[in-house]
Amino acid sequence: MEKHKTYKFFRGMLMASAFTSMMFVMQACYGTPNNALIDDEVLEYTVSGKVTAKSNSEPLAGIKLTIDSTDYETVTDSLGNFSITLNASDYCDMTFKFVDESGKYQQLDTIVPVCNSPELNIEMDVNNAPKVS
Repeated sequence: MEKHKTYKFFRGMLMASAFTSMMFVMQACYGTPNNALIDDEVLEYTVSGKVTAKSNSEPLAGIKLTIDSTDYETVTDSLGNFSITLNASDYCDMTFKFVDESGKYQQLDTIVPVCNSPELNIEMDVNNAPKVS
């Protein structure tokens, strides 16, 4: 009878150890669960600001803003203002591209700390490169 209790005890310990090891491996491979996703919440960040010409501080309308590796994009209004709301659950820093499709101003790429929901003031330089016809 005593052997049977000892056997059950060690079998229980072995099973607990195996379960703990399996959970450790799962966490190492897949990480810990993201509470926002478990609660069906999406982390949203709004980034807004104004784009102006570096030479005279005039607002630039029609500047296209895109974000690398995403489908997000927007265009500045007549006063150079923009606002974009992003879902960012896995990372905070994103590369924003400001492009003047008319070619008058140089493209500007900048890394933005999205998680801080920053207010950006962007100045763009005039494109001095010769136009290729």
